[in-house]
Amino acid sequence: MLEFFRKYQRAFFIIFTVVIVISFSFFGTYSTLSEPTYSNVPAFTAVDGSTVYRKEVEEMALFLSTDASDKTLFGGQWGPNFFNDGVLKKDIVETGIAELLLNKYKNELGSDFVSKLEKEKRFVPYTNPNAKFLSAVNVWNHFSPDINQNLATLQSASSALDPQAIQARVQLFLAEKVISPNMLRQVLQFQQRQYNWASPDPTLDRADLALFNYHTFEDWFGGRMLKLASEFIINAAILAEKQGYVVTHEEALADLERNAQISFQQNK
Repeated sequence: MLEFFRKYQRAFFIIFTVVIVISFSFFGTYSTLSEPTYSNVPAFTAVDGSTVYRKEVEEMALFLSTDASDKTLFGGQWGPNFFNDGVLKKDIVETGIAELLLNKYKNELGSDFVSKLEKEKRFVPYTNPNAKFLSAVNVWNHFSPDINQNLATLQSASSALDPQAIQARVQLFLAEKVISPNMLRQVLQFQQRQYNWASPDPTLDRADLALFNYHTFEDWFGGRMLKLASEFIINAAILAEKQGYVVTHEEALADLERNAQISFQQNK
């Protein structure tokens, strides 16, 4: 059942997105975006007219905040959520839902991105101080040139929520899931060993090579976007149930157990 949903997720999410975004606009569901307090009070009205409580949104956001792939960003030591196989990346970012939500709710999300863009404009990718050609920029040029292009687009943007800036942010987020900071470090260390005449950089082993020093979805998109994605998923689940789709407790539990086993073996 879960594999069926994953196989046809793009079609499902396109349909759900149209219905849910329209219902969001109609019901005015975003009291949680301006009020971060964790409490069991009404958060929004779901697509079926039922009340969803802030506690449910907070718990969903907490579960989604890290995933199994984050171990490649944290070096396997920060305790990512091994039960989450990358829901936000696979079902929200890769499907285009994130871009749609960011473009639709700029006013509600905008304040989270003002300070982010200021920080991002100041970001300078890693360069070996003793050999300037040993740099993150050159590694990206070789393995994924789109990273440098999207980085330039985002850093030159007048607003973090311009459509081009949003697209660049999304692509940078996805690219770092493929070329992680740890992988970048390993390539730089390998290159460093090839040039005996260049003094090695003693800080490379512990340098934070993540783009903008971001490590989680919330770092990239903000806490309000994390809650917005959580509300979307809750609404999508309600809509799926109304359409007759069913995932049993046993199926969900088996999927969580499988995710944990895979992540544990990878982390070893």
